Amino acid sequence: HAQPKDAVARYVISFIALSAYLLLLTGEISFGQQAFFAIGAYAAGIATALWGWPLAAALVFGAGLAAAAAVLVGVPTLRLHGLYFAVATLAFAEMVRLHPYEYTDFNLLSGGVVRARDRYMLDYWGLSFKQASKALLAKLAERHESKPDNRRWKIAVCGPHRSPQVELGPDFETTWDPAGADFAMMLGEFYCAILDAPLLVEVVRDGVTYARVYDVRGRSLPSLLTQPGL
Repeated sequence: HAQPKDAVARYVISFIALSAYLLLLTGEISFGQQAFFAIGAYAAGIATALWGWPLAAALVFGAGLAAAAAVLVGVPTLRLHGLYFAVATLAFAEMVRLHPYEYTDFNLLSGGVVRARDRYMLDYWGLSFKQASKALLAKLAERHESKPDNRRWKIAVCGPHRSPQVELGPDFETTWDPAGADFAMMLGEFYCAILDAPLLVEVVRDGVTYARVYDVRGRSLPSLLTQPGL
């Protein structure tokens, strides 16, 4: 006899196949079905796990949200036909698949972000600093640490400063000078040094480090850069 989880998997795959078949009857090919299933499943999971909803209500909510997403996507894409429609639905499915903090994406044929790291600056604008800043605040809250009474936290930043300035708030001041800094936030790019200090936060995607935050209190650091003058 099939296990319950095997039966559920067969039902889900059957629904996906049926949704593809119904669209094929219209003469079009879509690669977006999995995106709507993901939206519905994610919404139902949040409703049950975080909001405490009954399963039946969560399933209805997930299905409704997926249907709403299908309508929003369908309004522009149904004006397309053939290959253009297929590519548009594939693009939407890829957008849903990406992690909310996944700023760069390279397909597997190109070697993914691991291979791309050797050829490109993956995070030129320092977008990973938003995630790193939120993680640092969570780490300090977990440790019940608060800023010194007579000053703000000082964080030395190797990379664009605007994102940590916004995300960390008024209790922090950013600087390029590591002297006297409490923390150091470093992009995983070639020009930012890997520091010999306790690591508080590391933002990693597909095995590639995008950003790190160090505790540098009481340490003497000459520079944040791999080479002076960069």
